[in-house]
Amino acid sequence: MSRDRRHDFPELPAVETLRDAPYDARGVTLDVLRLDRLHPLWGGNKVFKLLPNLHRAEALGLRRVISFGGAYSNHLHALAAWGAEHGVQTVGIVRGEAPARPGPTLRELHERGMHIRHVSRAEYRRRHDPAWVGEVTRELMPALVIPEGGDNAEGFAGCRELGHSIAALAGGWDVIALACGTGTTLAGVVAGSGAYVLGVAALRDAAGITACAAAHLAPTVRRFRVLERFAGRGFARIDAELAAFMAQFTQRNGVPLDPVYTGKLFLGLHTLVGEGRFPPGTRVLALHTGGLQGARGASCGRILPAAHAVPL
Repeated sequence: MSRDRRHDFPELPAVETLRDAPYDARGVTLDVLRLDRLHPLWGGNKVFKLLPNLHRAEALGLRRVISFGGAYSNHLHALAAWGAEHGVQTVGIVRGEAPARPGPTLRELHERGMHIRHVSRAEYRRRHDPAWVGEVTRELMPALVIPEGGDNAEGFAGCRELGHSIAALAGGWDVIALACGTGTTLAGVVAGSGAYVLGVAALRDAAGITACAAAHLAPTVRRFRVLERFAGRGFARIDAELAAFMAQFTQRNGVPLDPVYTGKLFLGLHTLVGEGRFPPGTRVLALHTGGLQGARGASCGRILPAAHAVPL
């Protein structure tokens, strides 16, 4: 399939090689692609999933976009920022009742003009049910509805373009590693780069992430694996082990992490390298997919005790 240049994706930042002692000791090269530097508000991987959807809305003559997420959603945060800057009305269907004291993400969604509709957690579980989505969005039409996390054909196409751009860097990497929630970015990078991709699950549902990624790919494509081992206590839940690792990693390398996605990614890579899972000479490219605004949510809650180790 030909590459899609219609969406004017930003140019990738330079790849950084981390001189981190645990990797050097094992003869493993760790390169990092700082997608978080693409834009302060809608950088990371979100720009690749959102741009094709927003161009589709424009092509359909729609000036309102609806999507789904939690109270610290990077996806909704990026969508609201884009809408505010480009004059697009945005609506967020948010998981959970409206809090008495909204956190920083919800406050910024309001400040950027996003209309927030809170639904119960039970209702939110139906977010993949077309009948429920039609019911909850009916009065907001006409609008483009983007699934949670940008998990649709447009989002996959944008992430495939990211994969093409990574392949064009010709870095000779043996493994591309990234944190994943829906599997859309993972699938796009697999399809576009042709490389083997290791996904570190941000939630305890590796089977669901794998199924989502596989649904975007040809049946014969098997160049990826999703590890649930480093999901800890679950999505957006930070434990003492993860908190300590993030602080130490950032101090050593100057790379900020978030506890929902990138913290788990780099903890996973650190652990696997320490266990000798990568042979000496392996070159790893880790994608920093952004999400740093979500770290503010973790700082508002209690840090849980460290989770028990789970086998690879």
